[in-house]
Order: sequence, then C-alpha cells, then structure tokens
Amino acid sequence: MSDTPSRVIITGFDITFFQLVLFFFKAVLAALPALLVFAVSVPAINSLLYLLH
Repeated sequence: MSDTPSRVIITGFDITFFQLVLFFFKAVLAALPALLVFAVSVPAINSLLYLLH
C-alpha cells in the first residue's frame, strides 16, 4: 500500500433543504455552550481588569 495521499475532488452534494436546515440547527445548538462561556467570561474579565486599574 502506498503512503502517498490520493487526491479527491468532490463535485456535488445530494442533500435536501430540510437536511441542511437540520444540520445548521444542530450546529447552532452545539455552539450555545461556547457562547454562554464567552458571554460570562468576557464581562468577568472586564470587571477584574476594571478593579485592578
């Protein structure tokens, strides 16, 4: 078996609109915990920096 990578060209996707909407909905749900951590940590760090000033 060869160790050289083979090249692949994707020419299209066969996906329905509903499947695409479902995928993006799941992506948004997956991003919510990170958004929550960001929304809590930025003001907390800002408050700490303000108190140190």
